[in-house]
Formats: sequence, structure tokens, C-alpha cells
Amino acid sequence: YGPVLGVLLTFPSFRFGALASTLLDTKEETSTLLGRIQSLLIHFNLIAPLLVSLLWIKPLAQDHITAQTNLTPAQFYYLRIGLVCAVLVCRIATLRLYLACHLDSAAVYMVNLRKEAGRIDHSLVQKKIAYIFQYSSVVVLQILTPVVLMLQFCLLIFSLHNAPEKVEGFRGVFTSNFLASTSSYLLWWCLSLSTVVKLCGTLYYQVSGSP
Repeated sequence: YGPVLGVLLTFPSFRFGALASTLLDTKEETSTLLGRIQSLLIHFNLIAPLLVSLLWIKPLAQDHITAQTNLTPAQFYYLRIGLVCAVLVCRIATLRLYLACHLDSAAVYMVNLRKEAGRIDHSLVQKKIAYIFQYSSVVVLQILTPVVLMLQFCLLIFSLHNAPEKVEGFRGVFTSNFLASTSSYLLWWCLSLSTVVKLCGTLYYQVSGSP
């Protein structure tokens, strides 16, 4: 399942990185309160998933945190899933910001078009603008698909953690602990892969200078 999820999440995550790069270039001045909040949300969506994914590294996170606090392994388990849900909820809350960034690309296209010399075909301009607005539903799907997938894994882990030892429907071959561990690995894989690809996409468009 790992390679299949990798194929499904690579392009949406790279596209998300492109939108984040555009937002970092066109965000409002950080001297204003709105600009600071927007900049904070953009950086949080980029960095927070990577930090949360480190919680799956047992010597680095679980052993250290449980040793320094009074958290039990079960409490740490729920804390890790809860932080993933918080990161995903933040991404859903900023959906409007990224969608507006995509729609603003139509205005950017018109500004760049005015700088070009020669005759401009109005039908091609109309098709380009219409394509940008029609593609907005695909952009929403690209942003929400990884979120919905990881939320499903979170709910599945919660359900399996409280399930009996033998799960009905699998003829007792797979235990609930085995299925919960598998779901936890797939959740970590989706979170880590989407974050790394997203950061690579942001870095690429920041260096190239063209989304």
C-alpha cells in the first residue's frame, strides 16, 4: 500500500507546495496583524506536519517524552493521533486561503499578458481565464484528498485501539493490535511523504521563481 499511496499523494502535495510558494511571495506585509497571521498559518502548514511525523521515531520522541513526563505509552499514542488531527484541521481551515491564491493566478496571468508585445487573441485569453476558474474544484480536491485520507486512518486507529483482540470479518487471522499498527504506519507514511513532497515543491518554485 505504501507505493500506491505515494503515487496518489505526490502530485497533490507538490501542487500544494506550489500554492504555498505563491502565498509566501504575495502575502500581505508582515507588519499588519492579518499579514502576520497569514504568514504564521502558511509556515505552520509547511513545518508542523514534519515535526508531528517525528513522533513516530521511538528513540527520539516516545522514549524521551514519556521519560520526561508522566505520560503512559497509551496516552502518548492518543497524543500523537490528536496532534495529527490538529494539523489536518488547520489545513482545512486555511483551504479558503489557498483557493483564493489559485484564483488570483488569473489576475497574475493578465498582468503578465499586458507585458507581451504583439496581437492578443481574446478567445485564448477567455479560455485561459475560464480554465483557471474551472480548475478550482480540482485544486480543492488536491488539497483535501490527503487530509481526508489521513483523517480516515486516524479514526480507524481509534476504532481498532478500542476493539477486541480478534476483529470480526478477518476470521481471527489479524488482531486489532496488528491492524492498528498497520494503520499507524500508513498514517505516518502519508504524513511524512506529503510533507516532504510539499516542502520540495515549495523550495522548487521558490528557486525557479515561477509557479
